[in-house]
Amino acid sequence: MPPRISYYLDSRLVFTFVPDTDLQSKLKVHIDLTVAMPCKSIGADILDSTNQNVFSFGILQEEDTWFELCPSQRVHFDYMQHHNSYLRNEYHSIAEILYKSDHAVVYSMPERVIIPAKPHDACRIHGVLTLNKVAGNFHITVGKTIHFSRGHIHLNSIFANTQTNFSHRINRFSFGDHTAGIIHPLEGDEKIFDNGQVMMQYFIEVVPTDVQTFYSHAKTYQYTVRENLQLIAYEPRTDLRWPLSKD
Repeated sequence: MPPRISYYLDSRLVFTFVPDTDLQSKLKVHIDLTVAMPCKSIGADILDSTNQNVFSFGILQEEDTWFELCPSQRVHFDYMQHHNSYLRNEYHSIAEILYKSDHAVVYSMPERVIIPAKPHDACRIHGVLTLNKVAGNFHITVGKTIHFSRGHIHLNSIFANTQTNFSHRINRFSFGDHTAGIIHPLEGDEKIFDNGQVMMQYFIEVVPTDVQTFYSHAKTYQYTVRENLQLIAYEPRTDLRWPLSKD
């Protein structure tokens, strides 16, 4: 291809910031994480800022498993963790390369090769939900949840003597479709707690993002995250909260 044509067709990064006026569209959330407690002992749900239980927009699957990874899974997760950490730390240096190379990784944990000779001690929670485009809160608590049309209640009193361990591993947590150049900071995150009485909070700032090139136009989302860990004497839990940026 002649150099002048290549120069014309080549995309160059130009960042612009405009208000998000598309408030009627939906927000797709991909979730795949494992908590170090059996599924029978925990409940997971999402509420948005309208107090509408958004499981009407999809269902998260709960799958009994073991928290300790087999050797092949451990190698895979460590690579994913290192790879995503590198992309986050070096993003400003390599952003143009990522966008132009169509870099869009979806991490898939390989099947377990070695089956432990012990009962399940963890729960994998995974699925895709399509939510209202408003602030939301995904939380995991001890006990089960009963949902109503305008909210929910947690049945945690009957689980008061349950030994808690909110250590967790995040394989996937993203908004929208995977798109070249977008990094999802929580993918590859792993938290191991020695104390069962913890509240782990992730405060997530979601930004609607349009990626437009000469050949394509994709509407997706990116996010930043802050963490807060507290030792508490009541109801341990893990929360992921996101206000939705309109800028």
